[in-house]
Amino acid sequence: MIQGFENYTASLTPYEKDTLVPAICSGLKRCLGARYAIRNKDICRSLERQGYGKVSEARMRKCINYIRINGLVQHLLANSHGYYIATSVEEVQEYADSLKERAEAIWAVRGALIGQLPGKLFL
Repeated sequence: MIQGFENYTASLTPYEKDTLVPAICSGLKRCLGARYAIRNKDICRSLERQGYGKVSEARMRKCINYIRINGLVQHLLANSHGYYIATSVEEVQEYADSLKERAEAIWAVRGALIGQLPGKLFL
């Protein structure tokens, strides 16, 4: 759980893990290649239409994170058009490099904020 985002990053519920995740995986396995990417909000709408109830985009991201970390859909990437399964090793490597760069950028901001702590907190 991420501090300040507890409602969005709480662990998956048993319903999410046992019911939603398998349904999401089933749909994602048809998204082979970037041209078949599916957006978060479209997955949420599809699940609702299929009778799974309303799923927020934040909880969908949590489900996707769980799917990725547990390898339930191999090589699951994302771009500005949505989630999709990579079709080449190079694609996966580029995405992994991008994740590293984003993590480093976040870490740099953290370091800068920590460095500012001895100074004035308010204007």
